[in-house]
Amino acid sequence: MRDRFTLLAAVLLAGLSGIPCVAQPEATNGPADLSGARALVREGQLPEARSALEALRAEHPDDAALLLMLGEVLLAEGKSADAVPVLRRSFEIDEARERVAFQLGTALASAGDIDGALAAFDRELQVSQDPDVLAMARLNRSLLFQRSERWGEAAEELEYALQFRPDRPEIYADLATAYLQAGKVDQAVGALDRGADFGLSSAQHRYSVGAALYRAERYEDAAAQFRAAIAADPDLAEAHRSLGATLDKLAQPADAARELETYLHLRPGAPDTEKVRAEIRRLKGGSKKR
Repeated sequence: MRDRFTLLAAVLLAGLSGIPCVAQPEATNGPADLSGARALVREGQLPEARSALEALRAEHPDDAALLLMLGEVLLAEGKSADAVPVLRRSFEIDEARERVAFQLGTALASAGDIDGALAAFDRELQVSQDPDVLAMARLNRSLLFQRSERWGEAAEELEYALQFRPDRPEIYADLATAYLQAGKVDQAVGALDRGADFGLSSAQHRYSVGAALYRAERYEDAAAQFRAAIAADPDLAEAHRSLGATLDKLAQPADAARELETYLHLRPGAPDTEKVRAEIRRLKGGSKKR
């Protein structure tokens, strides 16, 4: 989780030189010239960029753009604890500057301050006009809600993120997981179906949803999800095992036996081999499951 937050910060930092700065009140001695530090960032020389920014900071202690860039460099170096006070000061100077609250949220999240990070990302949502930043702020809020097992809120944030990035299949996969954890299995199925329009084909997610439907005794729906899991990964043995059990519930013994045989073929020496063989014999013999 921490690496995910740092990565999002680094993504923004990589495009730093191309992002226009919001106008800020003029300092007494004028704004700092950040062009040299930007060049060092582009070359991947982060320690050198940090040193250059620290030197400029001595002359421009209240330059919000300088502090933002320094905070971003510190985050990219994995120094989240050092980045927090720098970014907080930049935010205090210019609350309307885009990316400051986002990066402060990133630093606070990495430092374990979930409530502070949620508030910072929410502030970024109020000031930013950049769809990439808005989407990442929503994604980060979802991750933080997941940390707290607040699955409904996590799903809500992912739905918002999809408004900015509707073509991202991995977001639909995360959304399905959040809905499933929240006990909303139909919404989980819907998320997977929507993601399929953008190339999402996750056997494991389909299998997990199928298992939840099976537990709810919705056998027709469960069978459909297990079949989708097998279509995504024909070698997923557990999906064949579960589909066999589901088809047994649906009084389709021949198809059930075939799926169980496929399971044994894919999992030779499985711990439940003898039990499954007994099930196959029963199904082929035409007797009902007790």
